[in-house]
Amino acid sequence: MQHQVSCECGYQVRDTDEDALIRTVDQHVHDNHPELVGQISHDMIRGWIELVP
Repeated sequence: MQHQVSCECGYQVRDTDEDALIRTVDQHVHDNHPELVGQISHDMIRGWIELVP
């Protein structure tokens, strides 16, 4: 089972490791949405995760 997060900007990421996925999404926010840095917590990202086959 893969974990997936889809960003409103169209960016999509999948990983089998939830912690790795969260780090990747955190880096995406930092690189592409600097206005949100410090406003997005790891718990918020966990809430965005979808499980996909």
